[in-house]
Amino acid sequence: MKQEPLDNALLLGEFAEFIAERWLSGYPHTYPITRHRAWNSWRARHGGQSIPWRCDSLSQAARHWCWTESGTEPSFSDLANSLQAAIATRDEAEAEQLCYRIYRWGGVDRKPGDHSHIWVRKAAEAGRLSTDLEEAVALLSPSCTRPLDRFNANDLPMTSATTKLFAAAAIDGRVAIYDSRVGAGLGLLAKQFLEAHGIDGVPEVLHFRWGAAQSPAQNAARTRDPSGANHVFLALPTGPYAHRPRADLSRRTNMLFQAVIERLAARAVTATFLELERALFMIGYRVR
Repeated sequence: MKQEPLDNALLLGEFAEFIAERWLSGYPHTYPITRHRAWNSWRARHGGQSIPWRCDSLSQAARHWCWTESGTEPSFSDLANSLQAAIATRDEAEAEQLCYRIYRWGGVDRKPGDHSHIWVRKAAEAGRLSTDLEEAVALLSPSCTRPLDRFNANDLPMTSATTKLFAAAAIDGRVAIYDSRVGAGLGLLAKQFLEAHGIDGVPEVLHFRWGAAQSPAQNAARTRDPSGANHVFLALPTGPYAHRPRADLSRRTNMLFQAVIERLAARAVTATFLELERALFMIGYRVR
């Protein structure tokens, strides 16, 4: 058994290399799908059959991304471009409406009484929604070393809903959505990396937290929990003190993605934060 490396930056870099090596090949993953409409595009690939989802590499996992987008509604990229334009012109009313549309796209906080919905409304009414979104993006960017104390329930909430807004608001695309599935996928890869290097326990820099599935049956089977006998990954924190830890997970993921992209670029391979996020989103649907 190896001792835990003391240099977190080195460990994160080694993990980035582990992911980069599996971007083009060498990462098979599969699981059964459901009848949910999110899988319509996958079924369409296979003549309408509900065959198990699968990939042979992380880049193929990104290409096999499935969600409930339709041809009649804007894509996330289109919504992000519109939100960035509204922020640039300080059009608070337009930015507010686009935030709600992004929530609907993500299937989160769709009711006016939801906490993240209320935050958007109050920030827009106070004329600070655009600047708050810009500040969140700056704090979550991979090169930022400033404290994350602004992330709390009242100032900059970090939830499964607002993480989508912060990703959409990032002009350079270097802020990823960190949700239950992305966290589960990262946790699975981290466990496999630690097993490959003979490291017991989970160093904090690689402790990517996962979130519960919506299905009671999947929760009972803990299908999103990547933990193993020697590696325990905790669930995403909840409650009033969860926002800063979630922000830390987000920025650490952005640092990791930047390192992966740099290593792929050295191999003359191009990848984006969005592609990495989508790969982990698909892997993280079921990690057991």
